[in-house]
Amino acid sequence: MAEKTTDVNAPPKVFKSWKRILFNRWLLVGVAALIVYALLGFFLVPHLITNYVARFGKETLKRQAAVGEVRVNPFLFTLDVKNFSLTESNGRPIVGFGRLFVDFELSSLFRWAWTFADIRLEKPSLYMEIEKDGRLNFATLADSLPKSEGPPPEEGPPPRLVIQKAGIIDGSFTFSDRAKTTPAKATFTPFNLEFKEISTLPEQKGPYTIRADLPGGGTVAWKGEVSLQPLFSKGLFSMTGFKLATAWKFIRDKLRLAEPKGEVNFKTSYRFDYPEHAPLLVLENGNLALKGLELVENGQTKPLVSLDAIEISGVGFDLKRQLVTIPEIRLINGRIAASVNENGVLNWQTLVVTGDTPEKRAPAPSRQTSKNPPWQLKADSVKIENVAVDYKDGSRVNPLALTVGGFNLSLKATGAVGSAEPEGTLDNLQVKLSEVNLYAEGDENPLVKLDKFVLDGGKADIGDRSIQLNRVEVKGGESRMVRDHEGRIHLVEAFAPADPGMLKRKIAETGEKARSEGKPWAFRLDSFTLNDFKTLVEDHTFSSAVQYTFQDISTTLKKISNDGKTPIEFDAELKVAQGGNVKFNGQVGPSGDHADANVEISGFNLTPLQPAIAQYTTLGLKSGNLSTTAKLKY
Repeated sequence: MAEKTTDVNAPPKVFKSWKRILFNRWLLVGVAALIVYALLGFFLVPHLITNYVARFGKETLKRQAAVGEVRVNPFLFTLDVKNFSLTESNGRPIVGFGRLFVDFELSSLFRWAWTFADIRLEKPSLYMEIEKDGRLNFATLADSLPKSEGPPPEEGPPPRLVIQKAGIIDGSFTFSDRAKTTPAKATFTPFNLEFKEISTLPEQKGPYTIRADLPGGGTVAWKGEVSLQPLFSKGLFSMTGFKLATAWKFIRDKLRLAEPKGEVNFKTSYRFDYPEHAPLLVLENGNLALKGLELVENGQTKPLVSLDAIEISGVGFDLKRQLVTIPEIRLINGRIAASVNENGVLNWQTLVVTGDTPEKRAPAPSRQTSKNPPWQLKADSVKIENVAVDYKDGSRVNPLALTVGGFNLSLKATGAVGSAEPEGTLDNLQVKLSEVNLYAEGDENPLVKLDKFVLDGGKADIGDRSIQLNRVEVKGGESRMVRDHEGRIHLVEAFAPADPGMLKRKIAETGEKARSEGKPWAFRLDSFTLNDFKTLVEDHTFSSAVQYTFQDISTTLKKISNDGKTPIEFDAELKVAQGGNVKFNGQVGPSGDHADANVEISGFNLTPLQPAIAQYTTLGLKSGNLSTTAKLKY
């Protein structure tokens, strides 16, 4: 038997097998392709992106664009871009970010939808600027983009897209206006946004959260859910601590107001839908609070408005129904000031810079019939609580000043905006005034003083052109009826206008227009009462003044109207401080053309009339009382 020999130099079978595998041309082609793929992904693509960004910015946008670092992982399908910036040719920034990270999912092949596990933008900065010529910098930038030729493509369904997570981290938004005489600038930072499960696939909804700090203090928060196919979103929007001074910076050249004080808080839930290209927007339970409001006219020290708070609660808005509902509006504690100049122009009319005066402005265009239904406005409760009022009227022969220590108002309002004719009603009207004083300029003592003024129950209808008040009561107060040596009665002259003034002209024009249309304004007051009132009467046209003080004046007027038919019923009584009582009652025609009155005078002291009698006779009146009962008619 021959002995089997082994060749130690022969390669083992395992080695041959591996050699056959390793040197298989298909494997070598695959490895080479993989290496090329890796080289392209890791090195060439980042280089191309970096160069393309710089070239596109320089050649196409005519601006400076740069990227600090670009990394691509072709195996994990991720893109990481750092320190991107786009600036104007003079170096002013336009947009930039610290880092952009995109994680693409290979599952896109199985979903038939572009799928991203994560898109993250860190420290983005956006600079929006109105340039000196009035154009927005982004509009100028858009002009540099290539223009597409031919008709726009037909609108079709959006591309199938799925984003599992997306976010903006520590972003900033800067808005500046260099077109103004006084440039303004504000920056919102940090700005944070987070989306989850955003998709254009049908009926796919995902939650989102947005939060940003406002310039000057305050925050904006927005959270809810959103769908891209169909376009839909609902959630909650809130803004807290927004300073009015921030917005004022951008409109200061259009307002004659110093930097305002005040802080706005706002919160509302919303729902937005876009079926058949018709936007639907509904806001519910909106609440707005403006606290610490103070507006001061340029060059003045006393504020036009100073209020502790303005609160608007439960606001509803429906775009489809064109309806705005406000359950409650409240103005709380403060002071409001207004003045009219010698031309009858209210200072509030001049707060907006328009380049002309209210007297020279063109008349409003004639009202056109709208094809669309009007917007309906409803306010269930409007309240003004404990607000003082300062008013000055320089359009009269003797300028007047009116002060109200406490103004309180309550009403319900409805209206329509956009109709051919104005529509609106004020209902459940309640007004309470305290410490009402009317002064002539330069006079420390008021011409008229009212302790309390109450309007209880009233309604005004603009469409019907009617005003109906239930009861007006004045309680407590006094007036001075003084006739000076020249025969002028100060209280009467106080109401004599030097010029009708714009306000009075507008009222007259409105009345004339209503009469010409055959539908004049109708006014009715059911009852007016005056109690605990006092009047000082002085006549200085005699050698010595004639003086009387009428006190404990009580007056009731009923059925006051402008219908030209209904007589006014009156009943009054008073006491004379110098001695005596007077009572009278009856009726007077609405135009004063006739009257019937019963008069009862008892113990009226005639002695203060001595200066008047002495002017016509040498007899002296030492004492005397008048008592009489009479019935007067004319």
